[in-house]
Amino acid sequence: MQNIKDKFYQCISFPLGFICLEVSSNMLQRVYFTSTPIEQSPNHLTVRCIEQLREYLTGARKIFDCPLHLSGTDFQLLVWKETTKIPYGQLITYKQMAGLIGHPGAYRAVANALASNKFPIFIPCHRVVSSTGLGGYTPGLEIKKFLLSVEGVTI
Repeated sequence: MQNIKDKFYQCISFPLGFICLEVSSNMLQRVYFTSTPIEQSPNHLTVRCIEQLREYLTGARKIFDCPLHLSGTDFQLLVWKETTKIPYGQLITYKQMAGLIGHPGAYRAVANALASNKFPIFIPCHRVVSSTGLGGYTPGLEIKKFLLSVEGVTI
């Protein structure tokens, strides 16, 4: 089923609500969290990405291979690309990330770039924390804690 905007939607339940995907015919457009499911209109790609999310939530998947429609500033793209390199179950700080991308003083800009990430979990910004604790997470800190617990990390 295709909707009038050529977008497809599918959700998966998890202990804190629903993880929903919006895709075009060939690319993931956005991942978001909600307390209620949306009207679903799956296609081949939503089915594939939902299956990968299910595997992740059970600990069976550590890397995703769904195609992402990335759009942002050069700085955001740099941060997001580097974020995908953070290994499953490991954390780095915003300051460490700033150093990795060659902008050692730009840790606040790194945090802002991660806050603009339209692909949480797929671009694992939940693995980036502040030097003094958990830091922020646009979908909410309870979700960040949950995702980290899936990966065996406690804070």
